[in-house]
Amino acid sequence: MHGYYISLEEHKKFTPESEDEEYPTSFLHVMIFLAQLYDYERNTTKALFYIDRAMQHTPTYLDPYMVKSKIHKHAGDMVEAVHWWMRRGQWTWLTGTSTVKLLSTCSELG
Repeated sequence: MHGYYISLEEHKKFTPESEDEEYPTSFLHVMIFLAQLYDYERNTTKALFYIDRAMQHTPTYLDPYMVKSKIHKHAGDMVEAVHWWMRRGQWTWLTGTSTVKLLSTCSELG
């Protein structure tokens, strides 16, 4: 899996020999997977490295915030776990259908 990460970072392909470039979300999900893998192995430093890269890659995607919260929880740092869970919660209002309708209505009126 780490080989895919390097290849996607350098060539935007799963292998340098591939003809087609991968979508950016492929790289994002490889980083999230690696973070979860290292969290499972209790290698918190590497897990945080990959999840931070995923968050920098796509800061509005909610899953990395949840994963970062779980990494801190598994490391025993409940304060940071709650902090990142709440940061994830700040974005969830953007996904609610009612909120989108309300914002759409407000923009039409203003």
